[in-house]
Amino acid sequence: MERPSWGRRFVQFLSWEPRTYRQVWLAAPFGWGVPGFVGLSVVARHSSWPSTALTYAVSITLVGGLAQSWRLMRRRQQGL
Repeated sequence: MERPSWGRRFVQFLSWEPRTYRQVWLAAPFGWGVPGFVGLSVVARHSSWPSTALTYAVSITLVGGLAQSWRLMRRRQQGL
């Protein structure tokens, strides 16, 4: 039995779709908020950057979580 390559595992990881709303909201900070916070922290170099980056991370986490929740609802309605 052949094991999947690292590339295939990486693609499977990136194409993973949550099956429950709990999974959606647990994954939202790591999929949207943390990368956004890190990215904005690196780019923004002014005196109020922690609050700006944190506000951005929270808002993008909420938007990403709502989008994923909507997609999950649509998949469930279509029976996929």
